[in-house]
Amino acid sequence: MSKPMKKSSRIILGVFTVVLLLGACFGSVGLYAKKALNKPKFIKPEDAPIASASRLPSQQQEAYELIMRVYTDTVNADDIEGNWHTEAEINGDIVTPFSQADNAIISYAKGDIAGKISELYPSASGVKMTEAEDIPDIRVPASDITGFTAECGKTDENGNVTEDDYYFITLTVNPDAVKDDKITESDIFSSIKDGFKEVFTVDEADIKLKSVVYSFRIDRVTDDLLNAEITREYDAKAKITLTDKYSALVPGESSKQAETEFPYKAVTKMSFSHYGAKFTQRSMAVSPNDIKALPASVTVNSETTKDDYKLTFEPSAQGYVTIDEDGVMTVEKASETPIIITMTLDYDGHIYTDELTVYITELEVETNVG
Repeated sequence: MSKPMKKSSRIILGVFTVVLLLGACFGSVGLYAKKALNKPKFIKPEDAPIASASRLPSQQQEAYELIMRVYTDTVNADDIEGNWHTEAEINGDIVTPFSQADNAIISYAKGDIAGKISELYPSASGVKMTEAEDIPDIRVPASDITGFTAECGKTDENGNVTEDDYYFITLTVNPDAVKDDKITESDIFSSIKDGFKEVFTVDEADIKLKSVVYSFRIDRVTDDLLNAEITREYDAKAKITLTDKYSALVPGESSKQAETEFPYKAVTKMSFSHYGAKFTQRSMAVSPNDIKALPASVTVNSETTKDDYKLTFEPSAQGYVTIDEDGVMTVEKASETPIIITMTLDYDGHIYTDELTVYITELEVETNVG
């Protein structure tokens, strides 16, 4: 009886030993986790709000003056590239007294007409503004502005604001004040006539500009105009005659002549690329021995090579960081005071600069800290 008792004792002792070892392990893990949780972390100071270059307009005259100034500055700049094109669309059914089958064929031709109208307007891609021709012009007298909106950022239906680095401004313009000598009603008439030639002949047309709205997106910190749109809405009426090819589709109809009307709009979309060098964030936190790519954005002409510009990065104090020509920063040691990195771009006769604040700390830097 004594031998089984000894075996049981050894088993119990073994289990007790395992329990002790597991307890020691869990205790060590717990102590390590507690120590890790209590390890001091670096808290990066919040960036101070950046002041806007111009205040958000609260009055129509203020909105008008801001838009005219930034637009004029943009089209006269030698360090801005522009892109623009016009998209036309027939935004509604073409109304005729013809049969459903005939109207289906007529409606099918809408896309072709819209494309031909779009081609009437000038377009450009990546052209320097001082070298551009046929620049869309939005300048009208202040007395011809009939309404405006101005908002910092975009507010959704729940009241949330996004894109608050930008001003979004619209100006409603008296359509009678908008003149475009290069696009006449006869040009538009020709496009409509050509677009419909397979379906019917256009005998005459009455085209009326119904409304004009200018829309703008402006960088509120720099007053840079980034996007502009000119939206023109038209009403068109035409006297038409169905061609023999389609008038025979529905037997028994004696007349294939009628008046038709259709609304269409032409939206000229413009975007502007400003040369320069900017940091995409204002500050970042790093630790000694870190290697980080600086959050730098450099904009030059797409055909530019490295030989055409000079980009440098200069820290406010030596011995803490080194930065190569591509903006890759190696952190040497911690600093009690922030290091200011000044980026300088020398390009095409212009000097552009921006600054970044770098905090170098021995404390743990959270991964979501810039």
